[in-house]
Parts: sequence; C-alpha cells; structure tokens
Amino acid sequence: MEYSSPMKRKNNAIYIDLENIPSTLDLKSLLDDLSLRHDVDSDEENVFVIKMAAGNSTAIRKMKKQLTEYNFEIRDTPSITSKYKNRADLIISLAALETIIINMPVIDRYVFITSDSDFTVIMEMLRKYGKEVFLVTKEEVSDKPVFSNSCDATVRWASSFFESPRRSATSEG
Repeated sequence: MEYSSPMKRKNNAIYIDLENIPSTLDLKSLLDDLSLRHDVDSDEENVFVIKMAAGNSTAIRKMKKQLTEYNFEIRDTPSITSKYKNRADLIISLAALETIIINMPVIDRYVFITSDSDFTVIMEMLRKYGKEVFLVTKEEVSDKPVFSNSCDATVRWASSFFESPRRSATSEG
C-alpha cells in the first residue's frame, strides 16, 4: 500500500488597511487569488490563520458584512486629530510584529492590503526575520521602489477583486 506524504501547512497572516483600499473590494475573489498564487506546490496547503482589518467606523461599515463572513478581526481606529488621522497603520504593524515576538502561531507569509507606504517599515522588518511578505495594492503605487524593495511580491488589484455596484450595495449591510 502506498502512502502519500502529508501536506505541508503554510500559515498566512493577512492585514487590511480599510482606509487605503476601495470599499468595493471583493474579499472572496482576493482570497481565492491569493490562495492560488500561494499553492504552487501540490503538497502545500496555505491557510490564513490571522485575518485582521483596521480602519475608522466609516471604512468598517462599508466592508463589515464581508469581513464578518470571513472571520476577520475588525479593529475600529477612531480619528485622533481634527484631520481624521488615526492609528490603523500602527495597530496593524504592531499586531504583525507581535507574531514574531510571540511566535504562536508561526507565520510563514504576511499579506498587507494597502496603498500606504507606512507599512514598508514592518514589511522590511518581517523580511529581516526570514518571513515572506506580499503586498496587494493599486497599480499607481505598485511600482514605487519603496514598495517593491520592501516585499517579496506585489499583487496589483485586479478588476476581479471588485464587486459590481449592484452586488456591493447589497453586501454593505
């Protein structure tokens, strides 16, 4: 009797900067695309073990139904200045750094969904510790050296990552 070798599990963490992404983002399409990109080896299983999204209440409201359906931890980051500045980028960065310190669960790949260059600091730090880092961002910033030099792969938002206006209106709930 022939036994197949067990699948190697690869743990992924995904962080969404809600204020720096389009509110019509379709999480199912994005997660499916990321899973396909990751599952290069037939004996490798990619699992999103940490899923976190942070932003202000307006940004959360636009995606709350989808985030809830995919079991994302949602962090409300209220404005701390009169210019609507909040600490979403800092909260996400520290959450990612904490996984290195605690090392439980062990994360093999980090995925950041943002167009904010503030995340390049944590992306570079994670790579320093041997972690694989993906950035999902808009085309206009995807070729910026600060992004391409801070991550292992850049995924441009594809049209398939967005809901049609009719579907979006019903899912914002």
